[in-house]
Amino acid sequence: MRLMRAADMRFYAPPSLPEPRVALALPRAKTLRAVVDRLRAIGERVKGDARVCAVRLEAAGTLALRVVTPAASIRTFFPALEAPEAFRAPDRGAVVCVHVKSRQLAAGLGGYHVDHESIVCIPHERHALLFYVTLHDGLGHLSFYVPVVDDDDAEDDAPAPPPRSEVVA
Repeated sequence: MRLMRAADMRFYAPPSLPEPRVALALPRAKTLRAVVDRLRAIGERVKGDARVCAVRLEAAGTLALRVVTPAASIRTFFPALEAPEAFRAPDRGAVVCVHVKSRQLAAGLGGYHVDHESIVCIPHERHALLFYVTLHDGLGHLSFYVPVVDDDDAEDDAPAPPPRSEVVA
C-alpha cells in the first residue's frame, strides 16, 4: 500500500459535473458489453488514431450507440430502460448525445466484471459519460468517468428513427 500526499489528492478527485438531464439503468445482461466490443472494431478512426462512438440517451428509456464507417452508419438501440428513482429526469423528452472513444467506452463498462446490483449511465454534455455502479450487499459504489471527445455532430441529436419490422429496399 502506498500513502498519497495531500497535495496529490486533487488529481484523484472526481470531476465537478453539472446536474444530469438523463440517466438510465443499463441492462443486467452482458449484451451491452458485447455490442460495444464489436462496435469498437467497426468504427472509423477519427480524432487522431481513436475510434469514436456516439452514445445517445433518451429520458423516455432508450439508449442508442452509433459508429460511422465510410461505407455505413451502424446504430444499435436498447429500448425500455428505466431511470432509477434517484436519477429521474423531470423532462421525459430530454435527450443527451455524447461522443467518446470506443476503447474508453468499453473500459467504462468494467462494472459488468464485478458483482453489482445496477449500473446507471449518466451522460454530461461536453464533460464526461459517467457509469455509476452500485455493488451488492451495500458494499458501496464505483464511478467510471469516460471523457467526452466531441459533441458537435447535429445528426445524433435528431430523434431516433422508429423501429421497423422490415427492411425497405
